[in-house]
Amino acid sequence: MSKYDDIINTPYPFKGIIHNLSKEERAAQFLPFDALTGYSEAIDVAQKNNNEVSFPDENKLFELNIKLQFLLSIIEKKPLVHITCFFKNSKYQNGFYDVFSGYIKKYDLDADYLVLNTGIKLKISNICDIEGECLNNF
Repeated sequence: MSKYDDIINTPYPFKGIIHNLSKEERAAQFLPFDALTGYSEAIDVAQKNNNEVSFPDENKLFELNIKLQFLLSIIEKKPLVHITCFFKNSKYQNGFYDVFSGYIKKYDLDADYLVLNTGIKLKISNICDIEGECLNNF
């Protein structure tokens, strides 16, 4: 005799109480646990980015250079920044934008890249915009 022999052949006590859910009812049951939160917004942004590619003009490049020089002058204070980069990619017709957040940990002038505290290495020539509280005056 095994451990559960006494309940193996016992009839289910709730038969008839619980009804089978339709696909819509079952889907609604799991709606609060949406694993892909923000997915539709990301798709919209990717589609927008794929269609609207704009490269920084001379004024924007000058502004980015000033912002970067300022951030490098206060690098020891570790200001939080949001850096938008554009990447060319064969998967997307024109490429795509991505935003990275953190503080600048390292800057290499010779190799033309900077490293964020998150370990992300960004090529300076891919940067389209830099935002942060310390940059509000720019």
